[in-house]
Amino acid sequence: MYKTSLKPTAHIVPDRGWLNDPNGLCLFRGVRHIFFQYAPEYPAPGPKGWGHYATRDYKNYIFYGMALSPDNELDKNGVYSGGAIEKEGILHLFYTGNVKLEGDYDYISSGRLATVFSVTTEDGVHLSPKRVLLKNEDYPPYYSCHVRDPKVWREGDEYFMLLGGRTRDDKGALLIYRSTDLENWSFYKDEIFPGFGYMLECPDRISLGGKTVWSFCPQGVKEEGENFRNLFSSGYCIGDICRSNYVEWDKGYDFYAPQTYVDGGRVVLVGWAGIADEKLPYTYDCSLKEGWIHCLTTFRELTLKNGKIYCFPVREILSLAKGYSRVNRTSLSTCFAKIASKPGTKVTLGGCFEICVGADGINFAFIRDGFGRQPRKLSVKAEELFIFLDNSIAEIYINGGEYVFTARIFSGGGGLLCEGAAECLISGVEEFNYEKADGDR
Repeated sequence: MYKTSLKPTAHIVPDRGWLNDPNGLCLFRGVRHIFFQYAPEYPAPGPKGWGHYATRDYKNYIFYGMALSPDNELDKNGVYSGGAIEKEGILHLFYTGNVKLEGDYDYISSGRLATVFSVTTEDGVHLSPKRVLLKNEDYPPYYSCHVRDPKVWREGDEYFMLLGGRTRDDKGALLIYRSTDLENWSFYKDEIFPGFGYMLECPDRISLGGKTVWSFCPQGVKEEGENFRNLFSSGYCIGDICRSNYVEWDKGYDFYAPQTYVDGGRVVLVGWAGIADEKLPYTYDCSLKEGWIHCLTTFRELTLKNGKIYCFPVREILSLAKGYSRVNRTSLSTCFAKIASKPGTKVTLGGCFEICVGADGINFAFIRDGFGRQPRKLSVKAEELFIFLDNSIAEIYINGGEYVFTARIFSGGGGLLCEGAAECLISGVEEFNYEKADGDR
């Protein structure tokens, strides 16, 4: 199940079927809970629920299967994304229930129900009945049917809920509701952002280094040079939310819908290594032959440096390294590599993806991919590359996480080749240990 030719062995992957957005990420009673959008019967059609992994140490994982299923009249077409917060020893999970009404609708201005639900749990596993918190009529009348993805935080004695939205005149927006008890919510304010595409989804609010950070995914933003090269972008603003203040989380081909949580004083980010609507090879071998599709990125710790957020794998993931060797070629399909780069450095991954360091920047390209993905470039000096290659995913961290580049690689295997570097250290990687929970959920 977990050791096939393309399935990552040190990333979160579905037991079977489809995975997308990370949801409800939290550290609760010493356990990290990783929920995610999940359709176990994919490629058969059907609505998504939440799948559930849990770990105490980022190395040993228990898979609990489907945590939340679309079994309510107000979520029957999908248990969509949301977040988690702890209150007095109880974990509260929030999500958007999706319903598409039958009839002649455009499902933008009419025909779609977007209901905010909550459930609670005392152990992170066994969930309470669902409770409806907000319905379409609770959103301002100038919003379309696209309001979703609740993320909740606390300030003093109040709780705030952040939602992503699309106005009726196709502007992206963020809505904020507030509550004193996590059950009764009232509209507080919203921010509408012309020029940020037609929809903002997967919003997040982060406290980092004494600053407030707003994270969201604008849909419909046009490409601008080296920016917004994905079909849908994912980024953040420190302080004020404005186009000039927006920075993309990841410059790669395959990154979307990140969510953060606080873990022992650290802020940790996880994203979805995929973008479903892009015409890329997501139905290639992994789904058609191996019965699974998509994965999450690794767990990335966030650090605020000189007004910019750096992302780098958490130390527990780094401890999976078995020991570095000074070599420039490896056949390992799962490995870490530390590369002190200089102009002329070239790294090939999986026999199909190439990284070239030049005097004026760093270039990324699929050279034998067969799917027509276009080359990309960063106009930054790459002094150091840290690469996490895990079968069908490569994560490249530049200058200690100043920039990150995520790419899915469907080449059927292959290792890492480094040429022209000042130094190249390569380590094998210990695999995650996956177990299934006993009994049915």
